[in-house]
Amino acid sequence: MVQASLISCLLTFCVAPVFAILNATEDSKQLVLANDRLYAAVNKANGAVYSLTLDGQNLLGTPSGSSGIGPYLDCYCTPSGFYTPGSIAPKYQLIKDVDSTGTPYGGIVLSETYPPTGQTLEQYWFLREGETGLHTFSRLVYHNKTKPFLRNLQEFRTLFRPNTNLWTHLVTNQQHHAPLPSKNAISKQVVVQDATWYLGNTPNDPYVLQESDYFTKYTFADTWRDHDVHGLYSDGTTSKDNATFGSWLVMNTRDTYFGGPLHSDLVVDGIVYNYIGMILFLIPQM
Repeated sequence: MVQASLISCLLTFCVAPVFAILNATEDSKQLVLANDRLYAAVNKANGAVYSLTLDGQNLLGTPSGSSGIGPYLDCYCTPSGFYTPGSIAPKYQLIKDVDSTGTPYGGIVLSETYPPTGQTLEQYWFLREGETGLHTFSRLVYHNKTKPFLRNLQEFRTLFRPNTNLWTHLVTNQQHHAPLPSKNAISKQVVVQDATWYLGNTPNDPYVLQESDYFTKYTFADTWRDHDVHGLYSDGTTSKDNATFGSWLVMNTRDTYFGGPLHSDLVVDGIVYNYIGMILFLIPQM
């Protein structure tokens, strides 16, 4: 058995603590965690958060394929490549309890086994009363005594993948941040290679002026050693009432991330990544 697990935290908008009544509910279509400011719903049909609002502001936009959803779990870990749990035979659990500090919290657990290999992927989402952030936990376990499959664990990650013009800037770390390319720049961009575009046809675009003539997700990678938080923010020009918003992935711990302190990986490019990586723990089969 090979097991991978760690904890991370996606904070959509961090402000001073406020009193917020916690609700955890379920129906035939979705499971919901909500307080008086943050609302998050997991779609039972695909295992992803598909509705996420803060103070009435839609943070994801309209779901469309793999966009407009998240945070959700996926991996490159099967014989056929990428796999997103939630569409084969998912099992869900709704949790509502009080923690050791007396604070109410709610949780959603998704568990699904990939039949050809026996791999079980699990995704957890938690929301505490008085917070405006989702705590997430991801787990991967191999259970297959007759036909072990211990290859292809190339990527293991959670994604916040909005489909909205709300987000205006991306932030790698305290030193590296940039505006997202405008619609005008994107309409005139030229493909250079995989996930790389030339934006020199719009030299006055804010992204080009601040960052580069080229856009690629690899520009905004970072090493784990000094990394704490990354994400997207909205400067108020695209939100209702000109409010500012942030979608921050806070790394709870880096100890179990693949590759050690000098490992560099994707963190943000319009998608907010939690790139957990490769095999993290080896546990003997009992």
